[in-house]
Amino acid sequence: MSLTYKQQIQDSVEPSAEMIAFVERQVRDALPYVGTEKRSEHRNLMVLPVVAQALDDDFHAIDEPFPVVTRDLSPQGVGFVHTDRFDYDRLALQFTIANEKVMVVAEVEWQRDMGPFYFSGARIVAKLDTFPS
Repeated sequence: MSLTYKQQIQDSVEPSAEMIAFVERQVRDALPYVGTEKRSEHRNLMVLPVVAQALDDDFHAIDEPFPVVTRDLSPQGVGFVHTDRFDYDRLALQFTIANEKVMVVAEVEWQRDMGPFYFSGARIVAKLDTFPS
């Protein structure tokens, strides 16, 4: 697969306007967490479009990339919204923050229904130099 074709596939994986608007409402209407915080790092509520790629145990791509949208992000984890339930345990995630392209591997910890979409939480376990294809 040529880099140009690979980049075309990644660039074509965009979340729907409805998903982005849904997550923006979730972030806007979020109430502060009350209770004992289990996280060691503060999570930041933010809406970012992300390209997600399912990975096998050796970090090789399986299946086609798909769009997700972040709801919250910390150095150790990410919460994101997606259209369909999936059975992947590991994802490569690519997004841009502060004009810098970020590529990480995240292990999916949980999924739940969230209205018309699904919400998942994942632990970031590695940084990537290149996005798997």
